[in-house]
Amino acid sequence: MHKFEHNIENERDLEIERIACDDFSVDGFIAEQKEGVARDLVRYEEYYKQFESHEMRERWSKVRRILVGEKENLPEKKEIISRMGESCYLDRFFYSHEGEKVEVFHAHPKKDSNNRLAVYLTGGAAGNCEMDDYNLFTHKTTRDLLERGYGIISPQYPGSGKSEGVDQTGGSDVAVISTLFTAIKNDRSFQSYENAGKPVFIGESRGGMMLYQVMRDYPEVVGQGIVVGGPVDMRDVFDKRSGFRETCEKSFALTDENIRRRSANEWFESVSRDIPLYVLHGERDKNVPIQQLYKFKQKISATHPKATFVFDGDMGHMPLDRDDLRDRYVDWIDRNY
Repeated sequence: MHKFEHNIENERDLEIERIACDDFSVDGFIAEQKEGVARDLVRYEEYYKQFESHEMRERWSKVRRILVGEKENLPEKKEIISRMGESCYLDRFFYSHEGEKVEVFHAHPKKDSNNRLAVYLTGGAAGNCEMDDYNLFTHKTTRDLLERGYGIISPQYPGSGKSEGVDQTGGSDVAVISTLFTAIKNDRSFQSYENAGKPVFIGESRGGMMLYQVMRDYPEVVGQGIVVGGPVDMRDVFDKRSGFRETCEKSFALTDENIRRRSANEWFESVSRDIPLYVLHGERDKNVPIQQLYKFKQKISATHPKATFVFDGDMGHMPLDRDDLRDRYVDWIDRNY
């Protein structure tokens, strides 16, 4: 067992020490308290890129949540929210889906709005996919869209944030999206979007896997679809991503039918070809192997001529600081809305 070298002086350090153990050395990961949370987070990101084991990524995501939890009260967070608050409204509301409460964040520009709406579906699995006002304002895609005049809504999946229920990682929780549009149809705060057409959906990782299902089950609510790092073959992910099968077992029974419903490569050819689709995937993605996307592109190219695929040789699971990649698909949204 490898332990942190710094002195454990408080409950925060004890909790990190309890989680971060076994498997590999973490020497130097946590800086001394005086070095601050921001530096800890930078080191976290550096170590994160080295993790091959899904189990270890899950473990360190817990460490990150502890550190980010401390960052909640840092001045820079308040400054960002305050600055964005000068140009954007932020609302949080709730609606009911099958008797359970669903939390939704809604941000929209105070002026220069184009009255277009984007729906952001975050990544994560088994309840580890929480969105909040800080993430909505600082996530580069949602921030770019806000700056271009789009309104953004992002629903919390069941079991995340203040949403009730159990996260099924792309199962019946997909229906939450359809219920959302029923809930906002008569909401006066959303009436400005009515004449702008159907919203664009952006799904990242697990959110991309869910977006494929929304396009299949509820095509009437989708104007365009952007999928970033989304899996299309869950069997392939289970085979090649260590520990992910066990993580998903916490959310849903791994029956053939449940896996099939979450694997767009098995049914996407029958999805409406009228919905423009943009797929961005990194060829260095260790979470979702690029080979399944190569096969997916080949399989649907004849049935979905409006589908655009971008495979980037330097990108991992997410574009992170690749503003050039984000600019390309945000420009694509503007052209196709």
